[in-house]
Amino acid sequence: MGRVFEEICKQYIVEEAKLNRLSFFPGKIGKWWGNNPKKRRQEEIDIMVYHKDSVIYCECKWTNSLVNIDVLNDLIEQSKLFTFSKVYYWIFSRTGFTNILKTEAAKHNNVRLITFSEMI
Repeated sequence: MGRVFEEICKQYIVEEAKLNRLSFFPGKIGKWWGNNPKKRRQEEIDIMVYHKDSVIYCECKWTNSLVNIDVLNDLIEQSKLFTFSKVYYWIFSRTGFTNILKTEAAKHNNVRLITFSEMI
């Protein structure tokens, strides 16, 4: 279901763009994977939405567990491989988020947490 959920998340992003609910007009949308030369390992970002100097990095979690702050921390770390000046982080979850993640996300205006129930 992970890949199917990622596709649903992409469709949600497109719908948000059509309703002018994004901070920028998306030029490209898709999955990214590549090398992290600092950590010498492969990295994967489920969805990247970008145009010029703006980007949304997205992680999609289809799991019964609540998504914890480590997912946001990993996404932030992976985003350092790029040089966009306007950066946003979206995390999609089937079941929801831990209180720790919700508290941290509330401190930043560039982090958005989205549950599956919000999407449908």
